[in-house]
Amino acid sequence: MMSANNTFHILLYFLIFIACNNDNKKVPVPENGNPDFISAVDISRYPEISSTNPVFYDLEGNQKDFLSILKEN
Repeated sequence: MMSANNTFHILLYFLIFIACNNDNKKVPVPENGNPDFISAVDISRYPEISSTNPVFYDLEGNQKDFLSILKEN
């Protein structure tokens, strides 16, 4: 008979296995007219991030300044 400890470990391994799938699903971008969609961003780390000179792209794949992208959206 299986002990409670063994049952727990089997359940834990099963949950880890199913949680670690490799589905690369893209989240659809909602239309701008959707009244249920709230667009927000936390830019408190922007000064730190901008010091590394990252490259940002808009939804169409055009390279743009981060703050310009935020302003347009």
